Amino acid sequence: MSAVPAAPVWSGEAGSEPAGVLRALANALASLACILPFCLSGNLLFMMGIPYGIESGPAFTKIHPGTWLAFLAVGLHGLRAGNPVNYIAVMGWRFPGSAVFLVLLAAVMAYNGLLPGANLSVYIDTFAVPALMLWLLSDLREFEKRRLRLFLHVFMAVNAALGLYEMKSGFRFTPFLIGDSEAIEWDWRSTALLGHPLSNAVTVAMYILALALERSQPLWLRFTLIAFQLVAMSAFGARAATGMVLLALGLLIALHILRIFAGARVSLAGAAATFAGLPLVAGAAVIVFQSGLFDKFIDRLSDDAGSSKVRVLMFGLFKGMSWDAFLFGSNMQYIRTQQYLNGFELGIESFWLASIIQQGLVISLVLWSGMFLFFSDLVRETGPRAIWLVCLAIAVASTSTSLAGKGPMLTFLVCFVVLLLQDPKKMRKA
Repeated sequence: MSAVPAAPVWSGEAGSEPAGVLRALANALASLACILPFCLSGNLLFMMGIPYGIESGPAFTKIHPGTWLAFLAVGLHGLRAGNPVNYIAVMGWRFPGSAVFLVLLAAVMAYNGLLPGANLSVYIDTFAVPALMLWLLSDLREFEKRRLRLFLHVFMAVNAALGLYEMKSGFRFTPFLIGDSEAIEWDWRSTALLGHPLSNAVTVAMYILALALERSQPLWLRFTLIAFQLVAMSAFGARAATGMVLLALGLLIALHILRIFAGARVSLAGAAATFAGLPLVAGAAVIVFQSGLFDKFIDRLSDDAGSSKVRVLMFGLFKGMSWDAFLFGSNMQYIRTQQYLNGFELGIESFWLASIIQQGLVISLVLWSGMFLFFSDLVRETGPRAIWLVCLAIAVASTSTSLAGKGPMLTFLVCFVVLLLQDPKKMRKA
């Protein structure tokens, strides 16, 4: 792998104005492909009249606009390389896990295309795009990554503020939709810019952990952003994601303390600022708690609207399932009927179980093995700190529908890891 440059230089590219234009245009499209999944949620697309998340409508509307831009960016990089085969060969050599994942994903899609009622767009938006985004974002120049980092920080701050405002006011920027177009009115949780409470909670959790791990921002700024985002988590009501990110932060703090005891150097200025800020943080926490901001979230801890019951009942879908269905998948209409009869039509709250029930154990193992190969590429490209976010994503997927449906969770993971956590030694200069 050492023979492959971190930034491929294609033959005839040096000093070539057309190649430079192609590179700039491809990188601009890659940046937009990163931005659009954050800005255009499925619910917002529905409000705009685009039937992205529903069964009716033209096939091309089932693919997210950001996905089309990612495909176009890859195509332009193929032209820049002389032909698409050169680009795919070099990027496949540089990111072997992702290349294998895309091949396995194509096989999974071909198989699932034979199952009645299968939705192949899920595999494209949920799994294929993150692998392509790893290729695209890793080849951005540093000033382009810097712009995207600024976008992420601004977007997440605005999203958190909007979520808190929605919780207090009852206003919603986007409707809380289930099924094709049914809007939920009884649920207090905020939808904010990302369109769904769970999507918001998972994204905020990954962002918080990325802030805790990144090294480019001053400690005081990261500390402030983390505190604000933790408060905003209460607006989305996700107990599992909140508990997981708090556990991860606790582990990071414990490891840092152990390193100090082991003789690691400590910044006196940082330590002084931390100890000086602790009373302020404690006082602010008391004020926020007494304001009633967390009341609804605390109530949800004792009354989860049947979410815990669903996590038990979903195992009942295996009862009566034939070995053929268990190994190779069931009819999707049968699965939907069984979900409805068992009272959890909102989804199977575990990606792993949902994957087995929908497409069988054999095909699920193929998909999972490719996904973990992709994760290995992500960690190898950006550094070991990425393992923390990968583990968080896996843990959340284990307790929610998440990757079992169409969504940008893995794309967001790639964006946070590549843009916020990449090892400076691995970054290439503009």
